[in-house]
Amino acid sequence: MKNIIGFLVGAMILGAAGVAALMVGRFEREMADVQQYASTEQYDAARASLTTAGQYLPYAKWAPRVGARAENEVRSRQASLEYWQRNYEAVLPRENDPVGAVDASNLELQTIVADAAYRVGRAAARDKQTTVQAFDEAIGAFQTVLKNDTWNADAAFNYEFLIRERDAFSKGQRKAGSPPEAAGQFGNSGQPAQSGNTKKFEIYVPLNGNERTKTGEAGKGTGNARKG
Repeated sequence: MKNIIGFLVGAMILGAAGVAALMVGRFEREMADVQQYASTEQYDAARASLTTAGQYLPYAKWAPRVGARAENEVRSRQASLEYWQRNYEAVLPRENDPVGAVDASNLELQTIVADAAYRVGRAAARDKQTTVQAFDEAIGAFQTVLKNDTWNADAAFNYEFLIRERDAFSKGQRKAGSPPEAAGQFGNSGQPAQSGNTKKFEIYVPLNGNERTKTGEAGKGTGNARKG
């Protein structure tokens, strides 16, 4: 009897582990779909996959390695979808310090919130004083991100970029107002370079071994023959 009970308990444990593994696999599949749809700017499909992934989140949170990042990944993907659709206000927490209100373990979400805060601040700026204030607040937001133990290259780039933009604006090299919006998350499309006149370019062809021997050694000239 004890053997049968032990067998049933073991079977139940294995069955529960199998179901959990299946749910975790579905969670990761849906999150991969979110990334794929977002990369191709199919935001409605990405949002639908993210909603489905949220149904499997309770299982994923208990899985080793997956669980530690599952909830953070869902929140950051949700904020990213709102950001790239220019719903910046939806990304920002209601606290006075939006970046500080985000858990430091979610570095990606902190960076997205800092980006959104910059966009909102620049859109609300109307004169030089408010524009400089928007720059300072955005710089402080990215500085908060950089204080984390994990390095973020995007936050570092934006931090340095905004410092330069603020200095250029203060010197009158930039105009007030919102920064230009790109057509999508991959920026504006490029165009072929205009063809120009190539006649002004001179083409030098390297000499082969025999030709170099005939012209003498490098650094030794043949001299000019005296005339007359």
